[in-house]
Amino acid sequence: MKLNQFEFIVILFFTLLTSKSFSQDIITTKSGEDIKAKVLEVTTEEVKYKKTDNINSPVFTSLKSEILIIRYENGTKDIFDADASTNKIILTSGNSEQKKEEIIKKEENLKKEENNSKSNNKTSFGLKGGLNVSSYTSPSASYRLDPLLSFNIAAFIEFNFKSKFAFQPEIQYSRQGTKYARKYPIYLSAFDPLLQQTFAFDNNGKIELDYINVPLLLKYNISDSFGIYSGPQLSLLINGEEKYVFYSNRIPFAGCFGINYNIGKVMFDLRYFISSKIGTQTYYFSLLDSNNSVFQLAFGYRLN
Repeated sequence: MKLNQFEFIVILFFTLLTSKSFSQDIITTKSGEDIKAKVLEVTTEEVKYKKTDNINSPVFTSLKSEILIIRYENGTKDIFDADASTNKIILTSGNSEQKKEEIIKKEENLKKEENNSKSNNKTSFGLKGGLNVSSYTSPSASYRLDPLLSFNIAAFIEFNFKSKFAFQPEIQYSRQGTKYARKYPIYLSAFDPLLQQTFAFDNNGKIELDYINVPLLLKYNISDSFGIYSGPQLSLLINGEEKYVFYSNRIPFAGCFGINYNIGKVMFDLRYFISSKIGTQTYYFSLLDSNNSVFQLAFGYRLN
């Protein structure tokens, strides 16, 4: 049976239409959605396509960062890989299914890096406390000055910047001072007419001064665990337990520096600072030109 010209054109039209409907690309997004489409253009940032389930489909545009893979009708694939070093999407062609697993792993690593970046920008606060080893730097002519073992407790807040730097102000209660021992012991007493009291000369004793310290520290985090810091410190003398202290500088300044080590929320801190002249004068001797030198070892815990 012969086909006339009209019947031939109709059959040819439907044949082309059918072949067109079955030839399609499949776009798989990172959310797991499969889109049946005809890809029109792939730019450096976008993919333009028409959906094949609608003849009159408009042109859709998706970001390449939202697409995992494109499977073309000819069997080839384009995989949109995440470059962890630049956080940019690059195009890779191939037929290996291992590419999909590699992309997923890289995406997970990128998310971890983003989370770490967010955590580095957060503000944290906590408490710490520990030991002081303090002494006066200027010896007395008659007395030997030895280190005094005491304690410190503090609250701190840490402002982390986008870089590895951080700012950490603290408020600290610290007991500082020195021990003393007469180089040549004497066993005499003296009457003070002003105080109407008799005093025995002490051959051994200690000076204990209680301070509120406010260090303002600039920190540099060498790694997630280890950091160094330095900064100025303002102190306020609130109590002196040495019974014969007549005068002391109540607002000394200090310069301090130290290192810290973190294990999760637990922190270890080693610090040294030396004050300006503290001007302590006792009933027995004068230390007006002396500075207070202090080593601190503290253990802390971050509350957030």
